[in-house]
Amino acid sequence: MRGVAFGDVRPAPGEAYLILRLHRRPRGGWGEVASKSEDPSSWTYELLPIQQPVRGRALQTDTLRKGWPCLSPPLVFQLSVYNSHGRSVPIDHPELSRRLVHMTMQVDLVSPDGLERRAQMLVPKVAPGSRLSPSESGPSSCTNHVPVRTVLGSTFRCVQTLSVDNRRGLFFLFPDLVVRPVGSHAFEGRLIDVAGPRHIGTSIGVTRPVTRVRTQAFENYHPNVYPGAHPITDLSRQFLAQGERYLGRKTRSDDLDVDVDDGITSIDDEGDLEEDRFFAQGRGRSISVSALRT
Repeated sequence: MRGVAFGDVRPAPGEAYLILRLHRRPRGGWGEVASKSEDPSSWTYELLPIQQPVRGRALQTDTLRKGWPCLSPPLVFQLSVYNSHGRSVPIDHPELSRRLVHMTMQVDLVSPDGLERRAQMLVPKVAPGSRLSPSESGPSSCTNHVPVRTVLGSTFRCVQTLSVDNRRGLFFLFPDLVVRPVGSHAFEGRLIDVAGPRHIGTSIGVTRPVTRVRTQAFENYHPNVYPGAHPITDLSRQFLAQGERYLGRKTRSDDLDVDVDDGITSIDDEGDLEEDRFFAQGRGRSISVSALRT
């Protein structure tokens, strides 16, 4: 065309020489890729108590000392996660790993039917210079009551990846629990997302449990009639072989060829030390116990 000036002819840009390659089909299929991009807020969490305590030795108002047996066998929960289609989420899923970092599990003492909370008990505080016998536990002999925790040990646990029968899974282990009051009790386990829901976080100051479960009842014996710790279980042996401790009675295991630690505990928690000081001073020598409803 006349009157039209054309510029110099330049080489084509590098993008023009790119070759598009088709990706290989994923080993698990394209459905697996879609599931990994699924919104984790639709996942459901399930706690299963795969090992539950049968008996324990009631600590009552004594000071927790080294050599005191824990509940046996130790309490163990397994965590399973399912997507919106009911399929199990792999434990190595990257999004699951990110969520579990902000999750913890708590156990509380409850009645066997789960209707009564027994996280604390009231201990009459004896006035200085006075003595309180078991038959004189009335309100006239006490100036006030002091609440103390009924469960000593680690009541909060983070998830652990362990193997059972050569299959990896997610577990919560509570190997060092000691209960004060005598009687039949149970535990309620709650999975808590510390970060809170994604849309509100923890701005409202309330973190609701993701899921909860209650164990079967166990008997906490008076020290004079305590029949002894429960023998070590096969599940505890498997965890001991993977480096866990305080999961059974002290014995020589021929299968593992290692020394199995005794089911004892020594609590260093500041709250427990404060309770120990209270009882060591003689202010809680004889008590009447009542459970607090929380």
